[in-house]
Amino acid sequence: VAYWYFFVRKPVPKPGQQIARLTAVEGAVKVKPNAKEAWQEAQLSDQLHVGDVLQTETRAGAQIQFNAGSLVTVRPDSVVYIGGSAESSSAAWRVQSGRVNFSDGDEATAVVTPTVRTTALENATGNIDVGEGGETGVKIFRGQAEVETTQGERITLGENQAVQVDAAGKAGARVELPPPPTLVAPAAKAQLPRVAPPDPTARLSWNAVKSGVTYRVAMDYNVTQANLLLSAALDEPGLTATTHDLEGLDVGRYFWRVAAVNEDGLEGAFSRVSFFAVVEPAAPQPTPTPE
Repeated sequence: VAYWYFFVRKPVPKPGQQIARLTAVEGAVKVKPNAKEAWQEAQLSDQLHVGDVLQTETRAGAQIQFNAGSLVTVRPDSVVYIGGSAESSSAAWRVQSGRVNFSDGDEATAVVTPTVRTTALENATGNIDVGEGGETGVKIFRGQAEVETTQGERITLGENQAVQVDAAGKAGARVELPPPPTLVAPAAKAQLPRVAPPDPTARLSWNAVKSGVTYRVAMDYNVTQANLLLSAALDEPGLTATTHDLEGLDVGRYFWRVAAVNEDGLEGAFSRVSFFAVVEPAAPQPTPTPE
């Protein structure tokens, strides 16, 4: 025990200690620095400290890079405490409300919510979702995590597994999530001529996945929005087919991805982002005049 205490365990970061920075900001994002009352507008590359609070508004998102290596994507309408909470905590961050996606580095990361403590092991990726009533959903897309509820229940989650914990800290059954679909068409970096409705400008297609009952297609105008999962251009859930036609697209670039949803309504990880461009159709060549 003494060896672990002095040589193995990592010290708890102190309030005010810098442990992260913002690597992406989109929309209205605010930060309340440690021990201060005033909120300020978040800026790209801002440093974050233990005790800071970050809040995203509707259609806004932020990406946090922790010094320890984990990458956290804060979704819209979310509140996240850096360093677990304003009090001393060994957790890297705390989700007070909203949704957060995370990707661990080479170290395990502890994440807390009002009813759950999740320790995501090395190189794990997943999602934490805290509802308005205090219930928490934990999803692991890759790797493994140990989940402990406020009632003392312990659950181990592996790849594409999830658990729902109610507001009283009672865990439900462990469930399987559908894997991410593989995108088929349009090919990455494809250039599609603009077409007037009702003909489709693009037909999106992807492979069906095991336990995928419906699919959700999301699309954005730039790669930052896509990486933050904001779905600015299109958010189409409940698709039962593995194709989706898009009409009336303007000239420009579009970044898209697809997630599968199981019979319980739980969404798995999104596919990798792909993009295509809509361009003006080539002008018709004049017919040669016979000499």
